[in-house]
Amino acid sequence: MQLRTTFHSLLATSFIASVQACDFHSARISSRNIIHPIQLSTQPINRFCRSEIISRDDVVVLDNVRVFNGHGLSPPTAVAFSNGHILSAVPLPHRRGSNVTVIDGAGYTLLPGLIESHAHVTSIEHLELLASHGVTTVFNPACTTLEQCTVGARVNGLPTLFSSGNAAMAPNSTHANIFPGTTPETLSTINDVPDWIQSQLSKNASFIKLIVERPNSPSLDNATLAAIVQQSAGLKMLTVAHQVDHAAAFTALKSGANQLHHSPMDDVITAQEAADFYSPPTYNPLKLQTRVYVPTLTMMRFVEGLSQLNPGSPFGANQSYAVAQASVQALRKAGVPILVGTDASEAVFPGAPWFGISTLYELENLVEPGVGMTPREALRAATSDAAFYWGLKDRGAIAPGLRADLVLVRGDPTKNISVLLDGIEGVWIGGTRVV
Repeated sequence: MQLRTTFHSLLATSFIASVQACDFHSARISSRNIIHPIQLSTQPINRFCRSEIISRDDVVVLDNVRVFNGHGLSPPTAVAFSNGHILSAVPLPHRRGSNVTVIDGAGYTLLPGLIESHAHVTSIEHLELLASHGVTTVFNPACTTLEQCTVGARVNGLPTLFSSGNAAMAPNSTHANIFPGTTPETLSTINDVPDWIQSQLSKNASFIKLIVERPNSPSLDNATLAAIVQQSAGLKMLTVAHQVDHAAAFTALKSGANQLHHSPMDDVITAQEAADFYSPPTYNPLKLQTRVYVPTLTMMRFVEGLSQLNPGSPFGANQSYAVAQASVQALRKAGVPILVGTDASEAVFPGAPWFGISTLYELENLVEPGVGMTPREALRAATSDAAFYWGLKDRGAIAPGLRADLVLVRGDPTKNISVLLDGIEGVWIGGTRVV
């Protein structure tokens, strides 16, 4: 599998404890009741602040910290990193010279950096907000220009950004008309597929996204959808299918796409239907027997409210968040992998999920009774599981040799996922402290 990063390797990465320009404890993340699902009155706090860069040989030790290993927390231990990566050995106290910075992590949990599987990033500010909330890697499933698809690529300490280029869609479809003032790259026939894919590669696309519209909208036909997936597979690229109703979900499955994004809100995917997700994707480097699901429940919660306020919106009427939850619950029980994604975007629709804070809300959504994941499952969906199913071998866990993408949290999110909302005390991206 080939995922081409748009984030340049960072060589000099470390943390200086006393950096006057960065007050790492001066702000707290906005609590959920400040940001209503329908009316965004206040943007979340941007706590992003890069520390000064010092020698690559310097070492940071997080001492007495409990490490999330994907299944639980370790006893208090020490984790060291240098030159952007986690070390195999921690310098002994009597060998810690002036190049070693020690941070006492007693009472804290150390998580791998969070992976956001669906956010529409268009600016450095968006990346800073994601980092402010512990997100160190983000997948951007739609961008229109090379500049937009690679935003922040040369800026030290920002989340790693993987983008898809434009989404594949039909002319005059809902998505072709939903964004005023834009000119989407549409496909009229199956013959347009090769040139369309090459256009996305010119934007440094790391994966390919296709749109499966509702039945009341023009949509790409099954043959064109399958051709996009097959030709992407020939390039060793994963494919992501956007679909937001029951019928579209099963059309997306037939295309052979690796991942389906958004949970249907019109009709529940039943336990029996969830078995249909047990078919291998067209491009299958991981030898999977199932597809991967990114439900974006934070957006689905917003869509329900918008459909109630404005039944004539592009989302349509009678959109049920409870239906979206029930579908995710059925898929989870059937063993379909679930990843954390939010559909965060610049406010095309007032009140839509905002960057960073919505990732933490999505973790809460997944552990609600309507879905039923445990906090540990939800954390894996944003760390090790996300890294595995996106094919990222250098992150998603805290282990020697992996990237030093780390989140230091007060309390124990494996017991109470909500401590992430106001408990994040430190974020390192490639070894650079940014919160």
